[in-house]
Amino acid sequence: MDAICPEFIMFIFSLLSYLLLFLSGACAWSGKGLVRQPSLADTRASYNFLDDRYIMMIRIHLRLLLLLYLSGLGLVQLVTGQALQITTNNNATTLSESLEGAGVTIQNAIYTGPPNAVGLFENTSEDFPIQRGLVLTTGRATVAAGPNDIENATIDNTVRNLFGVPINTWPNAWAETTTGRESRDAAVLAFDVVPGGNRLKFRYVFASEEYREFVYSEFNDIFGLLISGPGIVGRQNLALVPGTSVPVTINTVNNGNDDILSIPSNPEFFIDNTPLDSPLREVTQYDGLTVLLEAEAEVQPCQTYRIELIVSDIGDPTLDSGVFLEAESFTSEENYALQVENALSEVDFAENCGDEQKIVLERTGDIDQPVTISWVVGGTATQGVDYTLGLSSPQLLPAGQAVIEIPVTILSDALVEGTETLEFDLFSSLCGSPILALKDTFRIRDFQPLVVTVPGEVTFCASAPTKTLTATASGAFGNYRFRWTGAPQGADLAITAPGTYTVAVRDSCPVGASSTEVVKTVSVSFVGTDGISSNDTTYTHCTLGAYSLQAPQVLGGGCGPMPISGRWAVPSCLRLFLR
Repeated sequence: MDAICPEFIMFIFSLLSYLLLFLSGACAWSGKGLVRQPSLADTRASYNFLDDRYIMMIRIHLRLLLLLYLSGLGLVQLVTGQALQITTNNNATTLSESLEGAGVTIQNAIYTGPPNAVGLFENTSEDFPIQRGLVLTTGRATVAAGPNDIENATIDNTVRNLFGVPINTWPNAWAETTTGRESRDAAVLAFDVVPGGNRLKFRYVFASEEYREFVYSEFNDIFGLLISGPGIVGRQNLALVPGTSVPVTINTVNNGNDDILSIPSNPEFFIDNTPLDSPLREVTQYDGLTVLLEAEAEVQPCQTYRIELIVSDIGDPTLDSGVFLEAESFTSEENYALQVENALSEVDFAENCGDEQKIVLERTGDIDQPVTISWVVGGTATQGVDYTLGLSSPQLLPAGQAVIEIPVTILSDALVEGTETLEFDLFSSLCGSPILALKDTFRIRDFQPLVVTVPGEVTFCASAPTKTLTATASGAFGNYRFRWTGAPQGADLAITAPGTYTVAVRDSCPVGASSTEVVKTVSVSFVGTDGISSNDTTYTHCTLGAYSLQAPQVLGGGCGPMPISGRWAVPSCLRLFLR
C-alpha cells in the first residue's frame, strides 16, 4: 500500500485540533449559557456563542486548511488577489513609523492589545481612499480584507485559562467612559510625536461589521484618537464627526437601522457596503465604513505630545470593527512652501527651455528664530545628468529671513526619457534634530522638437478673390511666433503674386529662452480660368469649383478625355470626385 502523503497527515491533524478547540469552547461557555440574553429584543436577537466565535473561526480555518491540502497536492495555487493586502504586524515601532509624515517625529511607541489585531496594508482599488497604511481592529487584522463574503465576521480575542475562564478581555477605560458600556477587544497604539508646525493632522477610515443591523444599539463600537501635551487639557479626542464634538462611533455615523424606525446620523460621512453592487465589497469585509476623515489639533511647535489610537468593541466581543490609518498622513507641515519660479503650464521644468530656473523656499510660519534647513533629492531624474542645483545643502535661514532661492539648471541630454521627476525632501532643524518638513515632486519634460507644417507647392486660380498660405506648428513649448517673408507676424499670409515664400517659426518658453528656429519654403503658382488649382492632394477647377480632384491616379486606357456628369472633361488618367 502506498505511503500516506505528509500533506494529508497535516490536514487531518489540523482538523482534529480545531475540533478539540470547538469542544473546549462549548464546554467553556456551558456555565454561562450558550445563548446571550440581549437587552435589545428586536435588534441583537439571540446570538449563539458557537456561531459568534467558534463556528465562524472553524469555517475560515477549514477553508484555509482545505486550500493548503490541495495546494500541497498541486491541485490548486494559493493566490492573494484581493484589492486589500494585509500583513499582521504588532511591532509598535514599525507601526508608528508607517504613520510618520512631513513635519513630525514619532518615537516611544507601545502597542497594547491582541497580537493579531493590527497590521499593515496596501490597497490597489481606486474606490478605497487610502492606498497604504495601518489597520487596527477588534478582531483579526486579516479579516478586514475583502471580499465581504462572511456574515457577522467575528473574532473574539478574549484570553482564557485552561478551564475556559476569561483572564483578559482587553478592556479600555477611555472607551468605557465615553460610551458608558463595557469595552472588549480593544487595540491601542500609543506614541510620542514632536510637530514642527503649529497644527497636527491625520487621516483615517472607521469601519465595522456592526453596520447596519446594530446601529443605535448598546453595541456602539468606537474609535478614538487621543492627544495630550502642552496647551491641551487632559486627553482630547480628535476622532470626531466633522464640525461637531461627537466621537466617531457606530451610533454617530450611519445610515440608520433597517430593523427599527430610525433616522440616519451624519449619513454624508457613511458608506453602506452591504449592497451587492457596492464597489467596496471586494476591498473590505466590513459591512459599513466612513468616508476618509481628517483629525487635527492646534499644537506648539517642537513640543512633545502623546498620541493614543484606540479601537474597541462595546457591549460584547461580537462583530469586528476596525480603523484604517493612512500611511505618512500624520503631518505638521504648514511652516514651509516650495514653488518653481516661472514654472511651465504642464510641467515644472523642460529641457532646452531657459538657462536657469529657481526653486523658491518660503517659511510661512514664525520667522523670529534662525533655522538650518537641508534637503535630499531623488526621483527618476539624476542630479548632474538631468539637472544641477546651484545651492548646496544645508543652509542657514537667519532670524527674520523668510525666503531662500535654489537655482536649478536643466541639462539637455538628447535622450528620449519621457517626463522625469525631481523629488525634493526638505528637512528643518528648528526643533533640534532634522525633521522632514515638506515633500514635493517636480516634473522635467524631455525636449520636444518644433515641427512646422506648410504645403510644399501651391497653385492658385488667378481669379480667386482670396489666396492664403497657412503654417501650423506643434511640439516644443507653444507660444509660437510665425513670420512670413515681407509680412507682419502671423500664421496666415495673403498671396498677391506667384513666387517662393518663406516662413520662419520660433516658440518661446516662459523662462525667456527660445528653441531652435524652423524655416519652411513654399512655391506658389497661378493658373487661368480653365486651369486646376492644387494644394498638395486637393485639386479644384478654377471655373467649375463644384468639382474637385483628389489623389490623382493613373487609369488604364491612356489619357483621353473623360466626361464627368456631362459638364466638363479632364484627361482620363485623373480620377474626379464630386465634392
